Amino acid sequence: SFELSNIFRKVIKKKKEIATLEFNEEYMDNLRETLVVEPGDLPMISEPLKYDDKVIGGHYMNKILGSDLISGSISYQDHEVINRNNLYSAVNTINKIKFNINTDLFDYLKGEGQFLITDDGLTKEDIIKRDFTLKLADTYYSVYFYLPVSADWRGRLYVKCFYLNYQGNDLSAALLQFNEGEILNSKSGLKFFYVYGANLYGYEKIYKASLQDRIEWTEKNLKNILTMNKEFMLKAKDKFRFAAFCLALKKY
Repeated sequence: SFELSNIFRKVIKKKKEIATLEFNEEYMDNLRETLVVEPGDLPMISEPLKYDDKVIGGHYMNKILGSDLISGSISYQDHEVINRNNLYSAVNTINKIKFNINTDLFDYLKGEGQFLITDDGLTKEDIIKRDFTLKLADTYYSVYFYLPVSADWRGRLYVKCFYLNYQGNDLSAALLQFNEGEILNSKSGLKFFYVYGANLYGYEKIYKASLQDRIEWTEKNLKNILTMNKEFMLKAKDKFRFAAFCLALKKY
């Protein structure tokens, strides 16, 4: 057991008055052993409830918790939301999109691609997040699921699931794919897929180059991409999403 107040430490940056709370590295092992994630923060295997003026939708837990779609406080932020029906419509549409785990990537990371999972440069907090993300991916490996969103007073939408999240870090986004995708069946589609791969690799800021330069970069490196050369892969800016790109291109 440990004192709750010791999990965090207050950090004040130089020349800044605002203090931030950071996890105390000393207690990371305790957190790893006792980590609990509430059901409302996990992907849903049933379609989320629809929002309207009379029903609080989203996760089924919202029936009990009464969590509104929009976070924050009217009295504190002094904002008013109009056209709520438009917001409900957008959220309900997003909430019914089915996702699944990119099993090709997951299997690769568990096998020959283990070299991409390294603790180098990561804090204990980062390692816990990574390991928990992989554990969740393993749990949802063979089912499709939904990722409900919430809104803030500016109208911005945020995925409620903290670990499997297309708005999240490289690994979290890479492990997700649409359950109902589209077939890459045109030359122009393939070229834009080449552009996407170059963007993810990021060599010498290739993502700022012209579209044609990015296409040519991918064509030039096609052998390394298809063989997934270890030294080549480790230099990628977004290594997990780039690995997913390589696997998809190999399958194509």
